[in-house]
Amino acid sequence: MNILRLGRRLGALILLSGGALSACDTNSRPPLATGVVEGRVVFTGPAADVPVRLVRLSDNGTLAEGRTDADGRYRLAGLRFDAGRFRVEADLGDQPWRLGERSGRHPADLRLTATLDLTRHGSAQVSVTGFTTLADGLAAALPSDQGDPLGRARAGIEAHLGLD
Repeated sequence: MNILRLGRRLGALILLSGGALSACDTNSRPPLATGVVEGRVVFTGPAADVPVRLVRLSDNGTLAEGRTDADGRYRLAGLRFDAGRFRVEADLGDQPWRLGERSGRHPADLRLTATLDLTRHGSAQVSVTGFTTLADGLAAALPSDQGDPLGRARAGIEAHLGLD
C-alpha cells in the first residue's frame, strides 16, 4: 500500500472517530424538552376566540401561538424549549364582553398574563386571569432577592377558586 492511500485511510478514520467522540461529548447541550401548555383565559367570563401566545422571558421570544375556544380554553402543543421562565399572554384588546345585561368592548391594549416555570418535563396547566395579571405586575415590582412569594399565593388562590 502506498503512503498516499494509507494517509487517506488514516485521515478518514480520524475524522470518523472524531465525529463519534464529539457525539458522545459529555459537555454537549442536552436535547430540547417538548411539551404542552394549556389552560383557560377568564375575564368577566370565559374569553372566547382570544389570541394566546407563550413567550420566553429571557428574550421575549414567542414559542407558540393559538386561540381560545368558546369556553376560553387553549392548548399550545408540540413545544420545543429549554427549561426556564415563560409567560402566557392573552390579548383581549377590543374583544366584546358581557356581564349580566351590560356589555361592551375591552380597551384596545388589554393583555392578561400568567408567568410560569417550565422544567424539562415541559407540560403545564395555566389559568390566565385578571388576578394572575395583577400578581405578575406585583411580582415584577418586588426586589428579585425575595423569591416568588406571590407565586405561592397566586397558586393557592387559583386552587381555591377552581381556576387551576
